[in-house]
Amino acid sequence: MKTLIITSCSSSKKIKVSDKKYKLTPCDFDDEEKKKEKEERISKYHNEYILPAYEMYTGRFYGNDETDCFKKGYEEFKNRYGDDFVDVYILSAGYGLIEPTKEICPYDVSYIYSEFKKIKVLGYKTKKEWGDKLNSRSDLNKLIKEKEYDLILLYLSNDYLEALGIPNDKLVVKEGARVIFFNKEPVEAEEKEEESKTAKGTAEEAKEESVNVTNMCTFLTNEDNLMKYNRKKTGKKASASSFRGYIAYEIFKLAIEKGDSSDPFKIIYENYNKLEDEIIK
Repeated sequence: MKTLIITSCSSSKKIKVSDKKYKLTPCDFDDEEKKKEKEERISKYHNEYILPAYEMYTGRFYGNDETDCFKKGYEEFKNRYGDDFVDVYILSAGYGLIEPTKEICPYDVSYIYSEFKKIKVLGYKTKKEWGDKLNSRSDLNKLIKEKEYDLILLYLSNDYLEALGIPNDKLVVKEGARVIFFNKEPVEAEEKEEESKTAKGTAEEAKEESVNVTNMCTFLTNEDNLMKYNRKKTGKKASASSFRGYIAYEIFKLAIEKGDSSDPFKIIYENYNKLEDEIIK
């Protein structure tokens, strides 16, 4: 069984640069030549600014090796099981969908509403348009089709889901796959009345359409669950912004402590719609 985890980038970065000559902006990502020129300048004069994405991001979701957030859980899981069971990718508002090991420069681009205006002035009216510019959704579709994941965990806010066209542009996954969103509100696609593929196309087309209907659920990261979690974890208080990172840690911990050593994320797959009860209540 194979699991895919998608996280978002963070505005908080290990390398903090105020001089725009040495950090990338929306204008740079909008023009490949400009981006390449600035990356070469950064590499030449401040090569120490360039880090793997996983090291660059330091927001509350990621935390560090000591806080019970994503990085600590992921490192503990890798120490136990290696990289065989889980693939992790990061959805960056600048670089698109990237692997944690990809070396990136400091940049100032975000899908967060208050920051997205820097992209809108370039003519991109929606986050989906900018995401398509970065090939984010097409790269995700290729990845899912190639790897045929059984379980997909999306630690993405609405701003980042919108960049992927989710939920209305549904994920096409293998039959039986399960998708879990971690969001403040249920992630549901608008219902559309369409002719069935069986009625108007081939059997193969019908099969392709059928895998679009997935076992989806949303782990609510709202205020109610935050308060329940804080009451449960005596002495540990998660903030609203770090709550998603705490949940990620708890899921890694559950896979390590209660999962089968030959397939640790199977317990998450089998209990995908009961995780709130396991972790929160």
